[in-house]
Amino acid sequence: MDPSSVTRPPPKLIYRDGKPVRANLLWQPTKWISTPGNGILVPIPGEIFQAGLKQADFEAMLKELEEIRRQQESGCSQCAAASMCFVCAGTFVLLPCAYYFQRMRTKQRVVKYDQDLRRWQEEMNLRYLQAQGCYVKSQSCARRVGVGDHSRREIEHWIAIALTPEESQRLASEPHVFGQVLDLSCCYGVKEEDMCMHP
Repeated sequence: MDPSSVTRPPPKLIYRDGKPVRANLLWQPTKWISTPGNGILVPIPGEIFQAGLKQADFEAMLKELEEIRRQQESGCSQCAAASMCFVCAGTFVLLPCAYYFQRMRTKQRVVKYDQDLRRWQEEMNLRYLQAQGCYVKSQSCARRVGVGDHSRREIEHWIAIALTPEESQRLASEPHVFGQVLDLSCCYGVKEEDMCMHP
């Protein structure tokens, strides 16, 4: 499968031989405007517990995911910091410096979030999932919608949970990011292919 050809998230549940083998739970990372909580946007399908995942372990995982989201900067603090940069700049001469400062600050936030989310996945797999033959991975897909001046980029994120050893191997071999993947490192940004989700 060519990751760049993927334009939509996979179905909430994937079945093989009539049995659920993977759950894909739409998820909202911390953004400019975000709801509190663990970020899961869909009802949790009961089939994942029938497939062998322990509900207590899953709830503990979501609790830690909620803590990661809570620790990230809110949209208000990001906006305030950006405003201060331009207020403090004072003159057009200093505006490029303020822009650079804000871009570097944003990159630091994105990289830290990526590191925290990777650590969460590694710890959850080791602590809860490997012994059950399960595996968790963050994934996302970006695509352009609309045409011309009215086009925009849409990104959807999900938490993928493999429920069998075979599906765990498949999921582990898949990339984190699909669809449109940008390299913004030349603009004080990040290479999205190196991230565990689209920023």
